[in-house]
Amino acid sequence: RPVLERMCQRILHVGGVGQGQVMKVALNGVGAHQLLGFVSMLALAERAGIAREIAVEAFTQGAFATPSYIGKRSKVLARDWSPQFSLDLTRKDLELNRELQEDVCLVLPVTREIEKAIEQGIEEGLGQKDLFSLEEIFLAK
Repeated sequence: RPVLERMCQRILHVGGVGQGQVMKVALNGVGAHQLLGFVSMLALAERAGIAREIAVEAFTQGAFATPSYIGKRSKVLARDWSPQFSLDLTRKDLELNRELQEDVCLVLPVTREIEKAIEQGIEEGLGQKDLFSLEEIFLAK
């Protein structure tokens, strides 16, 4: 704990050995849900005639704004998909999430659909790009 206190602003003890990893897998799953929500609804708003700048402003200033959305604002507006965290790494996190679901005998269909969208993005060449590049699979349709 003393070492962690020097490296971290906050430490959350979640349980015994291995429970921290379980929490990380679940937390990354929340991030994947947020990612797909953002990129798919941005594509929908744009396809329906909303200016990209307006949609991104609403997503990063409104009731559902998250630090992730806010932090990606300028990159999303510029369609700058240089990786801060790649789609390939997102796939790895969702594979761990699916394995955890299997371990605890829980099937979460939404997570499986998110995994399919991420796989499609990787198949279309977005794997090494930033995870928010996933928007491209929706705009291409």
